[in-house]
Amino acid sequence: MKKIIAILFLPLLFGACSFINNAFNQPQLDRVVKIYIRPSSNLTNQFGIDMEFMLAFANEIQRDGRLTFVNSRGQADAVVSLSIISYDNEPLTYDANMNVEQYKLSVIFKATLANASDNQLVWVKDRATVMQIYRGVATIEGGLANQSQARAALWEKASRNIIRDIVKFYLTPVEDAVEIMPEQQEEYERELEEQ
Repeated sequence: MKKIIAILFLPLLFGACSFINNAFNQPQLDRVVKIYIRPSSNLTNQFGIDMEFMLAFANEIQRDGRLTFVNSRGQADAVVSLSIISYDNEPLTYDANMNVEQYKLSVIFKATLANASDNQLVWVKDRATVMQIYRGVATIEGGLANQSQARAALWEKASRNIIRDIVKFYLTPVEDAVEIMPEQQEEYERELEEQ
């Protein structure tokens, strides 16, 4: 009987070990990179979503653990700027009575990373799109039931992508890095002056 139990639980044990190994197998930085988040800009008519995005990004930095969030620019190695360019919430599917069953929430955003010491851009994620589908009403199966839940999931997804790309940037050899165009630097400096 003990052999049968051991044989049944052995695959579960190895599966758990594999899961734990993959969770800790993320690329790690050789130094701590301290990030300051500049106040976000919102180019849409949706009030307050810029703060939601900024808070979700700060929470994701802390959750991920490969970067460090700091509260002042003077303590930071780099400054991240987030801009929400477009926000669309549109019906996706309908039932037989033409009532909306599902919505598609999509956001286009821009994220930049600049050296804190000299304001030189080092990385730009321009016009990135994230989408989230949700139901208009709560269902027995669960899932996202309203726009604010969908928006929270969307900010989390966008934040994870940005952090992944920032870590990848810091792990990339200098000769392979993407070149920042002069017009991107000029646009960033104009944004700094406007604040």
